[in-house]
Amino acid sequence: MKTIFANVQDLEWVDGPCPNVKMKVFPSEMESGTYTILLDLPPGAALERHDEPLNEVTYILSGNVSIEGRLYGEGTYCFTPSGMAHGPFETDD
Repeated sequence: MKTIFANVQDLEWVDGPCPNVKMKVFPSEMESGTYTILLDLPPGAALERHDEPLNEVTYILSGNVSIEGRLYGEGTYCFTPSGMAHGPFETDD
């Protein structure tokens, strides 16, 4: 494995996992078992419960997100290990 650097400003927005959601995918080595994406969830966005294939880190930059029925705000960190189910995720703002 190697160290990988990227600037979020250089990454393109692409379609996310549900309608109207956009994401930026950071370069990584999938063999590491971890990946990083930046999601832009518009008001009313919803992501269904799903199994996570790789380790996932969630960090809320702004706004509020309901995760599994509990509301979390800016500055919240969550780690989900590979193979674990999580969600749903919903946002009002």
